[in-house]
Amino acid sequence: MSSPHSLCVHGRSIPITAEGRRKLLQVPKATVMKPVPIQKVFTATGQAPSPSKDFFELVVAKDRIIWRAWRIKYKNHKSIMPSEDCLTFEDYQYDGRVQTEVTKNLGDDVLQISLAYASRQWLSRMPMGVLLKIFSFLAIKDICSMSQVSSVLRLRCLDSKIWKNCYFRTFGAWDELRDRRAKKVGWRKVFIEEWERQNSDKIDWDDL
Repeated sequence: MSSPHSLCVHGRSIPITAEGRRKLLQVPKATVMKPVPIQKVFTATGQAPSPSKDFFELVVAKDRIIWRAWRIKYKNHKSIMPSEDCLTFEDYQYDGRVQTEVTKNLGDDVLQISLAYASRQWLSRMPMGVLLKIFSFLAIKDICSMSQVSSVLRLRCLDSKIWKNCYFRTFGAWDELRDRRAKKVGWRKVFIEEWERQNSDKIDWDDL
């Protein structure tokens, strides 16, 4: 029979057997935690502009954004380990460095899509091609109203591509003189000048 021992609990001596004492002192085995898979909602990959061979991946998960970079070096150069930036949605919106890298290597459309997930501002972050299609159905006054929705959408509404498209559908093809002026002052200014020359309907362009 095992010899009894005592265990002190809250100032009281409790007798236990040697077998029970051995079990109490046993170190539990370490539990191996399996990595939780990332729930991806959007991914984009691409290679840096030539002559670079660097490879990049942007992952939008349910609660974060991951930016990965593989720096490809020539044999006579020292190798660099892959890098990863894991950002919350809020941090990503203010991280100019990562946003610049995304635009440079994957394009502005990918940046706008990722910012749409991060900010939940879907309309203002749509790719420019989609916005041009939407704006082609809007009256000029509606575009001015759209620009007042948010500061981001205002900047998108000022894009010269939108006003070049508005000029074409409103006044038709332009001549070389208009084209040269647009390169100097932008298509928005050229559109306003032509609108005020041909229309008596006044618009408060300061709203835009």
